[in-house]
Amino acid sequence: MKFTNYNVLRRDLWDPILRQLSKQCNACQVRVEVANPEIGDQIESDWVTTEGFSYDPVEDILWVHSAEADRSIAHPRELVIGENNGMVSSISVQDHTDTVWVISLKEPLLLPSGSEQSNGSLYHEPRP
Repeated sequence: MKFTNYNVLRRDLWDPILRQLSKQCNACQVRVEVANPEIGDQIESDWVTTEGFSYDPVEDILWVHSAEADRSIAHPRELVIGENNGMVSSISVQDHTDTVWVISLKEPLLLPSGSEQSNGSLYHEPRP
């Protein structure tokens, strides 16, 4: 039985972790779902090919890059990694409007090692 752990990624690691995940992404397939109390739950992109992810700390925008169209998530507040045995299966982002964006990976990617990052753990306290 597989159990997915959901952990809040430290903000200072958003860009380096997303870039490292992107290096593994060779035409990754992703589904982008959006959940917001006003609009409900919607699939924005259904298994589109992506070239990767990035976070621009100056503009405070998280990007999902794809050939179809880049998706931007402005002013993200929280980035949650869904992982099982060191493999990332989803990236969830809550933005400044409390909209939640769930980026599901068709094929999981290897989570970069914590030892390659700045001091300490990749995560804040684990989410229940």
